[in-house]
Amino acid sequence: MIFLHGLFGKSQSFQFLAKARDIQKSYTCHLVDMRNHGLSQRDTQMDYESMAMDIKAYLDSVGLQNKKVALVGHSLGAKTAMMFASMYPNLVDRLVSLDASPVDRRAMPHLNESSQRMIEEAI
Repeated sequence: MIFLHGLFGKSQSFQFLAKARDIQKSYTCHLVDMRNHGLSQRDTQMDYESMAMDIKAYLDSVGLQNKKVALVGHSLGAKTAMMFASMYPNLVDRLVSLDASPVDRRAMPHLNESSQRMIEEAI
């Protein structure tokens, strides 16, 4: 199970869930620092496709390159998980999206402006 935190979060954001006995019975848990967060790499490129590719690279690095995984993401992490699922559908067993819906926000540009400002300030 791969946990993906939200904007301004870090890998430990989901530590309480990753340590839950019921989850540990069924899954090996991975807490990942998203791009430009926590101990992750710093990069000026920060979009969902790049972050989904980061998750793919992480899976490859820990020997899960051909394994189906469960993804749990919050906000930014949820959108990244959805992008990952669209790019690598054969690698996703389950996906849990917390506080993010799979909608095209381009139809509502005013919502994108504030999100983009927060991302730029984080870099």
